[in-house]
Parts: sequence; C-alpha cells; structure tokens
Amino acid sequence: MLKNIKSILTTIQIDKLSLFFGVLLSLFSTVTSLIFPLLLKNIVDALIKNNFSFYYIILLILVASLDLAFTGLSMYLLSKVGEKVVLNLREKIWRKILDLNLNFFEKNSSGEVVSRLMNDTNLLMEVFSTEVAEFITSLFTIIGTIIILIKIDPLLTSVIIITIPIMAIIVIPLGKFLFQNSKEVQKANAGSSKYIVDKLNNIRLLKMSDTFEQEVDLGNYNFQRIYSSDMQRNKIQSIITPLIMLILISTIIGIIFLGAYRVIKGFVSPGNLFAFIVYIIQLMPTLITVATFWNKLNIAMGATNRIDNILNLSGESTNSTKNLSNTINTVNSLKLKNITLIKDKHTIINDFSYTFKINNFYNIVGFSGSGKSTLFNIICKFYPPTSGTLYINNNDKLTIKDWRNNIAYVTQNVNMFEDTLKNNLLYGIKDTYTDSELLNLLSKVGLSDIVSKLPKGLDTIISRDSFQLSGGEKQRLALLRGVLSKKPILLVDEVSSNVDSKNDYIIYNFLKHYNENRIIITITHKLSNFDDTDHIILLKNGSIISSGNERDLLKNSPSYQELKKYYNGNKNN
Repeated sequence: MLKNIKSILTTIQIDKLSLFFGVLLSLFSTVTSLIFPLLLKNIVDALIKNNFSFYYIILLILVASLDLAFTGLSMYLLSKVGEKVVLNLREKIWRKILDLNLNFFEKNSSGEVVSRLMNDTNLLMEVFSTEVAEFITSLFTIIGTIIILIKIDPLLTSVIIITIPIMAIIVIPLGKFLFQNSKEVQKANAGSSKYIVDKLNNIRLLKMSDTFEQEVDLGNYNFQRIYSSDMQRNKIQSIITPLIMLILISTIIGIIFLGAYRVIKGFVSPGNLFAFIVYIIQLMPTLITVATFWNKLNIAMGATNRIDNILNLSGESTNSTKNLSNTINTVNSLKLKNITLIKDKHTIINDFSYTFKINNFYNIVGFSGSGKSTLFNIICKFYPPTSGTLYINNNDKLTIKDWRNNIAYVTQNVNMFEDTLKNNLLYGIKDTYTDSELLNLLSKVGLSDIVSKLPKGLDTIISRDSFQLSGGEKQRLALLRGVLSKKPILLVDEVSSNVDSKNDYIIYNFLKHYNENRIIITITHKLSNFDDTDHIILLKNGSIISSGNERDLLKNSPSYQELKKYYNGNKNN
C-alpha cells in the first residue's frame, strides 16, 4: 500500500506550505494542551498557600486561547490540504479516464469508474492529510501525557465529567447549518456523478468530436463546486471543535475551583488531583484517534490500489504517434490494407482491403455478425487491428487526434447528452449556426415540425433516454450533427433503423445531397434506396465477398442475391 501511496503522491500537487503549518500548529496545540494542566496545578497550590495571583489567571487564559487558536487553524489548514489533494487527484483521474482506450470502458462499468473518481479519492483525503497528521500529534500527546501522569501520581485513576447538555446547546443550532451544507455537498456530488456517467455513456461521440479539453474543463468545474461546498463545511467544523473544547475547558475550570474548595476542607488531596483529571480528559480523544487510524488506513488501502491502477493505465495519447507535420488539409482517400482483427481468439475482421475515395457513397451490407460495426470501430481507431494498416491519403503516421478530426461517426446507439436540443446538435461543431439555420437544416430531415412542438423548441432539454423524441428522431438529429461537423469522412451506422420507409428515403437523399467533398460510408440492413452510383461492399465473416453497384451484384453475386431476397421477404411480412 505504501508503494501505491508513494506513486500517487508523485502524480499530484500537495499544498506543502499549508501542510507544514497545519502540522506545526497541531504540534503547538499539543504543547499548549500539555502545559495547561500544569498551570492549573500551580493555581491550586497557590490558593492553598494563600499566595494566589491573577497572573496565573492571565497566563491560563493565554495558554487556553493559544490552544484553541492553534487547534482551529491547524484543522482548517489540514482540511484544506486534503480537499486540494482530492481536487487535484480528481482532475488527473478525469483526464486519464477520458484518454483511456475503449477496451477499458467495455471491461469496467460506468458506476465503478465513478466510484473510483469520487468515493476512493475521498478516502485518500483522510489518509493524506488529517488522519496522518492527527495520528502523529496524538502519539506526541500520549507519550507526553503518560510521562507527566507518572510524575504526578500513578495511583490516581479516573474521573467523570459530564458536559453533554452544555455542548448540545451550542452544537444543535450549528448542526442545522451542517445538515443543509451536507445536502449541498450531496447535490454537488450527484451532479458531478450524473455529468460523468453521461459523458462516459457517450464516450465514442466525445472522442470523435475533438472536445477532450472542453470536457476536461467541464469536469474540473464540477469538482471545483464540490471543493467549495466541502470547504464551507470545514470552516464551520473548525469553529465547532474549538467551541466544544472551550466548553470542556470551562467545565474543568469550574470543577477545579470547586475541587479547591473541597481540598481546603480536606475531602481530597490538593492540585495534583486537578492536573491529573485534565490530563485524563485530554488523553481520551487521542487514544480514540490512534485506535481508529489503522482501521481507516486499511479501508483506504483498496482505494489506493484502484486509483494507482487507473493512473498507471496507458491512454490513447500515450500510444499516439506524435508527428504534427503530417496533419492533412484535404482528404482524398481512406485506405484499409490487409486489416485483420482477432479478439478472444476469434477472427472478427479477416484480411480486409479497400480504398474509399472522395465524392463517393459506400454501403456496407451483410448479415448480422459479419463485422460491419467492428470495421467502423477500427476506422475510428477504437480498436487497433491485429495486423494491417490504415491510411488517409496514403498517410499512416497521423496522431489519433488528427486522424479523428477527419472522421465523423454516427453510431447506431444514438449519442445524446442531457442538454438542450441545440447543444446536442452542435456538440463538437466548430462552426456557428443561427437558430433559423438550424431549423432549416432540421426541416431537411423532417424534424422542423417536431421541434416546434417541444416546450422550448431548440432550448428543450433532451437526453438519450428522454421520451420527448422518438428513437428515429434522435437518429436523424445525430445524423445532422455528423453532417454539420463538415468532416471529410462520415461513418453512418444503421441511422435509419428506427424510421419508416418515407423517412428512410428522406435520410438517404439528405446524405446524397451532402456527399460532395466527402467520403460517406454507411452500414445498412435496408437495401431499398441504392442507385447505380452507390458502391456496395458485402461482408461475410469479416471478409469482402462481393463489391460493386447493385445492378452488378444482383447479376453476379449469389450472396448478395440471397441477402436481397431475405430483405424483400422480411419487408413484405
């Protein structure tokens, strides 16, 4: 575990100044708390000998005040260190998560990823700041107190001081504020978790939209909200704890004077009794701190391992070839040469070679399981091929960012964030559009009337799971977003799967209209809209078995004839 903690500490920035003064003030607080009972003992002895001076009271108040001030300030500084550790760690983990390969998200649920980002970092906050510091100062307190108690009187054993009613009068009103603050903290945490899951559920769109830095900043903004709410709570707690100590000290002072009276009457022994009582009271919380430290340390062990594992994972930017001079201005072709993909000992794509050229429209067809969607994932570089090479303009040296800046991917599972319809439509889009321009474009995919019926039009909040728009309507929104990106390569995966024949025809003609200066590649099971200019690629078991226009395939490809017959049969049923 210590190795993992050391690894994490090397990746984050710790507020060393606040940590130093926090620990230093905590040690000062320990020293003043050990001096305090000795002053009480001197006061009692002075009262007995009738040489009492108000100098003792002034010194007592000074030491007590210093103790309270040191305690409050050290608590605040150490909590600030812990919160900044969490803030910095979350920012680094969020950047790492967004940069991880798609395989990571296939193997880890969104909830687990969110837990690592939010809950595990909270556990580490306690280890890195307050718990370690309190453990060290508690050890000093225990050692110093035991030495002093032995010198005072080893035979004195216990005392009971009841201060709960007095503390309750102070704590209950402040507790209402802490309750409200806790709700704000939970709300901020819930909002951040919701944001994170939303982005992770749409990780393909995010990666293809060149919004990496934008999402990093938005994630950091959410973490800053949590940090601010937590610091408000810590400020109040740094006040409550010294107040409780003040109540305890005041109670002890009252008992001391009462005890002094009883000493004068001969009921108990003099000042040593009072000093002993105070030391026992001081000793109890430090013993609790030491006893619970190891439990919290063991709880944090799992969090340390999980966080260290995710920070040490290799991301896309780590593996990307950095060669900015190969950035492409104009795309003329996309070439896949001898592409083979083997996963779990199964060959998904088998020696696929094809060159897609600008101003052409391609349809990839085949029965389910033939490798069509996997081929798109390879083109987007979500999956690295087992063998083979991908080229844009015969260039295979582009960074992943530069590669994806040339490709728009409209997935079969529609990507929608919980945001306005307009913001969803323009996600990752570099150009600006007026509302009237957007409505005009929406009309071309048959959505203008539907948008006008939404409560706030383009400003209506939607998401992938909302019922305000149908699946087919969301598919058309996603398609329009891909077109608006103006990227030269447009991949469209079953975008008309949830629409009727009329809208299917509208979508097809919309794509054909925007085919100029583009390579458009679609995956489709609907074989009804092809014309003689379309290129059709028939896949089976990850390999090309036929290619050409539909007229040629119907004449020369038995496999395509079978697929067409199957489609016509299902369409008529």
